[in-house]
Amino acid sequence: MDRPENDFFDFEEEETEAVGQEFMAVKPWIGAVREPDNHPEVNKDKPDTTYALEYVYGYRCQDSRQNVYYNADGNIVYITAALGVILNKADNT
Repeated sequence: MDRPENDFFDFEEEETEAVGQEFMAVKPWIGAVREPDNHPEVNKDKPDTTYALEYVYGYRCQDSRQNVYYNADGNIVYITAALGVILNKADNT
């Protein structure tokens, strides 16, 4: 069997728009999602509430390695979720 000279897919030629009954099968949210008639104006002010992290519970080590260290002060340093944690062993903070 001979291979064609251009052995790649030309995605631009294969791209087609769904029409008719297929349209809703491909993009079902088009008919279901719409803006409410009477919604409040957008408030771009900062929220009145602030959050402070009290404590991080847990550490995921199932599929990661070499990501817990001691810093110069003797505290444990590690990353969990989207946080960098410095754990003071003396008072557990």
